[in-house]
Amino acid sequence: MIHIKNAQLTFKDQIIFDNITCTFKSGDRVGLVGLNGTGKSTLLRVIAGQQQLDSGAVQKPSSLKIGYMPQEITLTSNKTVLDEVLTALDLHDESELPRIKVKAQKILLGLGFNQVQLDKTVAQLSIGWKMRVLLAQLLLQNADFYLFDEPTNHLDLLAKEWFFDFLKNSRFGFLLVSHDRYFLDGICTSIIELENGVCTKYNGNYTQYVTQKEERDAIVRATYENQQKTIMRKQKTIDRFKAQASRARMVKKMEKELEKMDIITIQSKPSLVHFSFPSVQESGKVVLTVENVKFAFGEKIILNGASCLIQKNERVAIVAPNGTGKTTFLNLVMGKYKPQSGKIIFGHNVITAYFEQDQLETFDPEKTIFETVYDRTQAGDQAIRTLLGGFLFSGDVIGKKIKVLSGGEKNRVNMSCTLLQKANFLLLDEPTNHLDIYSKEILLHALKEYHGTILFVSHDHNFVNNLSTSILELSDCKLAHYHGNYESYLEQKKMAVVGDQNPEEPHKKEEKNTRKEKLNNKKEFERRNQLGRVESKIRKLEKQVQDLHKCFEKLVYGTKEFTQAQLELACIQRELEDKMREWEELFS
Repeated sequence: MIHIKNAQLTFKDQIIFDNITCTFKSGDRVGLVGLNGTGKSTLLRVIAGQQQLDSGAVQKPSSLKIGYMPQEITLTSNKTVLDEVLTALDLHDESELPRIKVKAQKILLGLGFNQVQLDKTVAQLSIGWKMRVLLAQLLLQNADFYLFDEPTNHLDLLAKEWFFDFLKNSRFGFLLVSHDRYFLDGICTSIIELENGVCTKYNGNYTQYVTQKEERDAIVRATYENQQKTIMRKQKTIDRFKAQASRARMVKKMEKELEKMDIITIQSKPSLVHFSFPSVQESGKVVLTVENVKFAFGEKIILNGASCLIQKNERVAIVAPNGTGKTTFLNLVMGKYKPQSGKIIFGHNVITAYFEQDQLETFDPEKTIFETVYDRTQAGDQAIRTLLGGFLFSGDVIGKKIKVLSGGEKNRVNMSCTLLQKANFLLLDEPTNHLDIYSKEILLHALKEYHGTILFVSHDHNFVNNLSTSILELSDCKLAHYHGNYESYLEQKKMAVVGDQNPEEPHKKEEKNTRKEKLNNKKEFERRNQLGRVESKIRKLEKQVQDLHKCFEKLVYGTKEFTQAQLELACIQRELEDKMREWEELFS
């Protein structure tokens, strides 16, 4: 158990913790939320023993093992990725090493590393991949309680899905700071909010917290309004009778009452507003056609015979692990790179606008928000003010200089520039970066109101799921188009892996009337026989993969037997992928 008692902390003139008290049990799964600057990261550092309080105490058993992952860390090591992860453990029994190595490999592979990367030195990795090494180290430690400070910042969607399942199925407790609503909703059983130096606990996940907070805020608002009426009434009485000697005692009493009154303050969160976009020309039905495109950086092949078709008003999310070419594909579409073969063709009357992270570096730090948007869009004064207001830049705020803005604020300025370009086809490269949950909701709301086609990359599960109408998967240098949102895509992938399930189920109603006619067709009969043989082979291959994974738990890493099992597994997986492609072709 971790008990924080009467914690008081001040930085300069700002009160961070105002006599807060809270308790965390070993199995608690707590999301920590609050606006930037309210002390979320500071609270984690206090519990981890890396930040001292002005007064108060953190009480915890000496035997309690705590794992702490900060937002940023400098990791310097010349060891391989796997060896560096293993340094997190102090093994007393060397016979445990083979089992621990297998577990470490599973964690690293789940976080997106491939077998080749495991033998790379940590020094060769980018900051994002180093953070994954640190996360793997922590998860391997089997701590009693974890402190996670935005652990998903450097994870792509696939790695996030694995990490989500890992946390959901784990037994340890944790305190999690995250701007990913999917995590706060799916794995947290309580939420702690830091606001104005005060710590408030809400039972339930993030969605339940929002509901409870709205109810609580409504009560506070009503109390505030009643108090304001009381203050105004008493002040009016004081002003009326303060010049009369006969009422001096009454006036003095009221003045003392006002002085002693504990004044209620409220912070109103602006509600989502309706976005008004510039009128744009209609595009043709087909917005983008990609035909057999090949592209490579040197020996690294990004696309090899990739094809896809995007139609008007689709919201298409590109899904792939980091480093496989999502941004490269967007740059190919925008003409920054030229395909080595194949074609990329825009449809009739398509007008594009591209949101990319690199644009932030080209902002003039001395210009104001308004000047920046005006220079990049040439939109009218009122149109700019209206859109900026929707993105929380209203009144005098638009006169702020770019150099004083946070990363999230610059992101919102960049998005304003993109949406005011009168485009009917938006290409968005990670527009949710640096945004908190509320800012993501504003962006999601804006893009849902946008009348046009969107092709985008995001690593936020909730954002992708709620915006997308289809998914474009980049895998094995190919593009595969899945209709439906992100969760529908995951379900379709799951059905594709399990060969004995019926992949026709989503279209069952549509095909019901024609199925009998197809079965009477000889060609259809032969196809179904072949399909049955392929499904049978897939089940056998999946069983072999499962058996080999069990073998790894008994094999010693680096031995001849371990290497042979790896090669055998790779061979079976390739055959399984070939059979899955054959299965898909039979159903197409």
